[in-house]
Amino acid sequence: MSNSLKLLAGSFLVLGICILALGEPENDPDSLTLTFSEFDEIVKAPVEKIDAIALAEFLIAQKEHYNLIDLQGESANYHIPTSDTHTIQSFLDKDIPINESIILYSETETKAIQLYYLLLIRGYFKVKVLAGGVMAWNQAVLQPSRSSISEDSLSRRKEITAFFGGSFRDISTEASNDTGSYFKPVALKKKNKKHKGC
Repeated sequence: MSNSLKLLAGSFLVLGICILALGEPENDPDSLTLTFSEFDEIVKAPVEKIDAIALAEFLIAQKEHYNLIDLQGESANYHIPTSDTHTIQSFLDKDIPINESIILYSETETKAIQLYYLLLIRGYFKVKVLAGGVMAWNQAVLQPSRSSISEDSLSRRKEITAFFGGSFRDISTEASNDTGSYFKPVALKKKNKKHKGC
């Protein structure tokens, strides 16, 4: 199946899940109702993404409270530090204030984008998806290739990779490197939440 067909099928799946999630508004006074034009506006807007290096810098800085959500499943080889593992449904069942920052990731982007749309439909407005998922994180943060990084940013990229327990790939072994669970754990804790009213 081609990538465009997979994307189309994924979009229809998201649409179906959204319809199920919305339920029947006349039976539930607390449920959210959207017009077709509001729904259309949500699904046509580009997905808000954060690239792996920007996410790494954000995690290192720890300037604000966030929810980093891993949708890979418990058996994944690697979880980005400070992330909480969830299924789409288990995260939807959580009681998270609508104004909190939420960053979603999965192995690629598929599950993260599905949850992204469900959250937007529920009114969340500070949601992002890790561009390229864990695969992009591994390539950019844990095992970057020296040949793909400019001299200007090399020093900082080395610091980021070292911080997360990764190492630069040797060009001669780039093709054989995989992403296992052999990276050193990072002593990184989430910044405590500061309550500021609503």
